[in-house]
Amino acid sequence: MAHRLNQDGPAPCVLRVLPRGTALVQDYRALMETRTNRFHGWRWDGKLGPEFVDPVDGMKKNHGGRVKKIDEVVEIAADDPHRQEYLRHLRDGDLWAADEATAAAAGVSFEPHFLDEHPKLAEKLRATTVAEQPKGKVK
Repeated sequence: MAHRLNQDGPAPCVLRVLPRGTALVQDYRALMETRTNRFHGWRWDGKLGPEFVDPVDGMKKNHGGRVKKIDEVVEIAADDPHRQEYLRHLRDGDLWAADEATAAAAGVSFEPHFLDEHPKLAEKLRATTVAEQPKGKVK
């Protein structure tokens, strides 16, 4: 018997995620479409790492390394064919959910402090939460 997805549930939302810790989550679309080895929330810096002399051209080069993008939210389209992979990464703790809708879609709790990994975004969310508090008497 074939398994079927629940088609009566709410429409899928755009997933808004942030890199978490040192986990490298593959940009599956870039990998499948262009064979580019990219990771969400990270950029390549070719000036990092130790120097070496390239045996082919004799030029001095660096090994390079990846640098985490802090406070930059990555959006995964609702119709992305790799959506289930990103939901799995959210459940496995490789990504932070950047909003409540993404956390709900993955079935994880929304942690707006991001363990201080993304301080500017966390501060913005705190300010928004305080501004939305009802004004009135404090008990």
